[in-house]
Amino acid sequence: LVGLVLAGACAKRVRLPIPESEDYLFPPAAPGELSGREASELRRAWREVMAGAAHAARRRVQKLRRRGAGRPSVETVRAYAELRAGRSEEAARVFAAVLASSPVFVPALVGAGSTAAQAGDLDAALEYYKRAAAVPQSDPLVRKRVAMLKLRATERHMGRAEVAVAAGDLAAAIEEYRLALAAAPEVTGIRLDLAELLRRAGDTSAAVSVLVADPGGERPVKLRLAEVLVESSQFDRALDVYRELLAGDPADQAARAGEAVARERLEASLMPEEYRQIPSAGQLTRADLAALLL
Repeated sequence: LVGLVLAGACAKRVRLPIPESEDYLFPPAAPGELSGREASELRRAWREVMAGAAHAARRRVQKLRRRGAGRPSVETVRAYAELRAGRSEEAARVFAAVLASSPVFVPALVGAGSTAAQAGDLDAALEYYKRAAAVPQSDPLVRKRVAMLKLRATERHMGRAEVAVAAGDLAAAIEEYRLALAAAPEVTGIRLDLAELLRRAGDTSAAVSVLVADPGGERPVKLRLAEVLVESSQFDRALDVYRELLAGDPADQAARAGEAVARERLEASLMPEEYRQIPSAGQLTRADLAALLL
């Protein structure tokens, strides 16, 4: 029995693996935030978090908090300890408190994003990571995680949108497409599909807004924008879009043809009502001709 106890005491502590969906980023203290001894204790607490000894880390952090609560580095390690212990709701609360006072503190943003991802809220997780990526000289893992979350979020929303479209629920499909576009605004296909759904739902104005908001100014989006503008009788705006495309590429045949149609429709719209009705009239009577000549 003694041998077993000694063997257990000498056994190497097992390091629990960090879940693949979670990122842990050590929160450095600001100058003057911690004493030398406190900084050393915080490092020890962090090593315990990374090793999976979350309860030991929580106890160590609690001692640090007695000497001064609210310090971002200490509170962030505390939140990571809660996350490591499986207390995601408490971790989310503590990360939110840190970010309320330090909104661009990257370790807290990463932790909040990891907590949201663990809870299945990919949109919130992506938003936290995007905020972290916007901070200059952020950790490379942030940009990597942004790309991964974009893919997961868009795949989820596109899958749900396809189900909604198949069920004939345009409103639900449009909402899922909006969420997919918010996750990856640079993806042209999502933007075009959303605009088409909005047009089918009769909301041409919203379709135009979605197309106008394209951050990359992609040619397919501009061509579709001009077409929708022509359909809604906004000929001057459509001509502006076509001219912009032709200024970039005078040999763009689709833009050239579209411009001709838009100009023709504009000129027709400026004619008197009687002239505009001629193409659709089955035949003209003498009275019709007399009205045109007056």
